[in-house]
Amino acid sequence: MLDNRYALLFVRGERLVMDLKYDILKHPNVKLTADGGKPPYIHGEPTQAVATLVFDDALLMNAESMETVSTSYELLSDEDLEEIRTNHPMKLFKKNEKKATQKLPMGRKARKAFVVYAALVLCMVFGTTTAFAASDPIAVVNNLSNFIFGLIRAVGMIMLGFGMVQVGLSLKSHDPSQRANGFLTLAGGVVITFAKEILTLITG
Repeated sequence: MLDNRYALLFVRGERLVMDLKYDILKHPNVKLTADGGKPPYIHGEPTQAVATLVFDDALLMNAESMETVSTSYELLSDEDLEEIRTNHPMKLFKKNEKKATQKLPMGRKARKAFVVYAALVLCMVFGTTTAFAASDPIAVVNNLSNFIFGLIRAVGMIMLGFGMVQVGLSLKSHDPSQRANGFLTLAGGVVITFAKEILTLITG
């Protein structure tokens, strides 16, 4: 049996320690504890607070009222976030549908250049289209098909030009939404411009 005067100390990874027990009532600072007659220590209690706030009636009477500022956010607790994450996970990534879309800031020079470009495209399409008077119905259908596809190609080239203008202006103004719209317009213009070639490739 171990002598009652000794105590064993177990520390993980270290050798066992055996030493004499220490009587805490003989500690020099025992007078600062509840065993020494002091009130018990309360964790988290402000013991060194030196500032106090005093409000007199005159200050409250002369205070100015502030208007309520409307906000677009909602303060959620941890429980609310956990409920939304569990039951409605897509609400955390809900897109702001009320976001205002700014108008494309196209200047006068850019607008004139785009109009001239569109006019040149139309002149190239309609100026180079040759109309043949054919008695064969198949030739007439082919001529009409070429005219329609030429018109579609003109619309696609105009969309390509407009998409380039959008991308350029978005890079200048650092607007990611305009940049995305510009690239979408460019992609649509490419598809429309080469619609005949795409259909030919698909149908063989």
